[in-house]
Amino acid sequence: DMRALEDGQGNVLTTLTEVVVFAIKAAAANGGALRVKPSASSGWAALLSGSSNYLIVQPGATLILVCPADGKYAVGSSTKSINVENTDASAASYELLIVGRSA
Repeated sequence: DMRALEDGQGNVLTTLTEVVVFAIKAAAANGGALRVKPSASSGWAALLSGSSNYLIVQPGATLILVCPADGKYAVGSSTKSINVENTDASAASYELLIVGRSA
């Protein structure tokens, strides 16, 4: 839930309305790829529509989306959650960066 995340000052992002930068970096030591997709409940469909569609981030890879245009990657009360799924049985690590703004 992107609206439950905290900023660098510890403030909860309850007023987040759009994503300007979305980046995810998979650790090189991961045993398998990561799947990034909308959650089944309240999924963030601005990136991918439907919970069965996903992006693959291979170990050591970084996926970056940048869109400064207003309102293109909207976040709402019912479209706010992503799922990062590990394709390997072992533990996976990743770094996530989300830059957003409110209306």
